[in-house]
Amino acid sequence: MQNVILALRTFFRLALPYFQSHDRWRACGLLAGVIGSELFVVYVAVKMNQWNAGFFNAIEARNGDAVRGELLVFVFITIGAILSGMGQYWFGQTLIIRWRMDDAALCRALDGRGPPLSHPVRRSERG
Repeated sequence: MQNVILALRTFFRLALPYFQSHDRWRACGLLAGVIGSELFVVYVAVKMNQWNAGFFNAIEARNGDAVRGELLVFVFITIGAILSGMGQYWFGQTLIIRWRMDDAALCRALDGRGPPLSHPVRRSERG
């Protein structure tokens, strides 16, 4: 339990300065986008599960019209899955990139101890 508390304390010590920086509204929006796209992935998975029931019931009943209708629904579910994956990737990567580029928040988190090594310019200077 002590390790969990220590890990959470360390996480919040590093994360909170970025979410309190000048970029806080964008950071909160990107975090909301990550959470929203994650929920949309779950929604698409539930719809896919429901679609399976309708599609295979239509095949079992040998109902061609219902099968064609379910295939049309599958197209929309597939589009939703693609969009949710793209949104999840974009929001997550954008949040990570902006978080790493925020020098001031990282310096505050480190209390000014040493240069922020995650900044791309600093990495290229190290060789």
